[in-house]
Amino acid sequence: MKKSCSTLGILIIVILGTVYAYSQIVSGLSQLSDSVVVAVQAKKPNWKYHAVSPIDGSADLILQQWTLDSQSLRIAIIPHPSAADASRVMRALATNSRGRQDNEGLGDEAVSWGKNTISFRRRNFTVDISVVTISPTLSATESSDREADERKLCKEFARIVAEAIKDSR
Repeated sequence: MKKSCSTLGILIIVILGTVYAYSQIVSGLSQLSDSVVVAVQAKKPNWKYHAVSPIDGSADLILQQWTLDSQSLRIAIIPHPSAADASRVMRALATNSRGRQDNEGLGDEAVSWGKNTISFRRRNFTVDISVVTISPTLSATESSDREADERKLCKEFARIVAEAIKDSR
């Protein structure tokens, strides 16, 4: 009986510890999300923030959508257990996406891939930023100019988010 009670006691302590740790992660993500919103609103005041709820089963991440006129930008921030784990994710992304290594002040490491996506790591977080401009059919020159503008916009937002993560502790 004593063994059952002590086992039950240990199990309760482990469960409470897990719940507490999880609540700290969720609280930390909420604070980080708020920091990113404040940072973007300070530097890009015309952009409108829209909260995006993660799909069921993936609550441990931050999803944000920002819009301005015909442009829509999506930010995903994913926490990892350690900086080393996040770095492994980035290396796999760079290899699998055949992206370009791109670390112009975007975090600890970064990669550009696709037409308009930048992914980077800051501490134990990986961040994906992508932008889409919805517009009528464009000529080849206009389309090329738009893609260059989208890449530039992704980098601008990436710098803001990287700074917000760096400043949040």
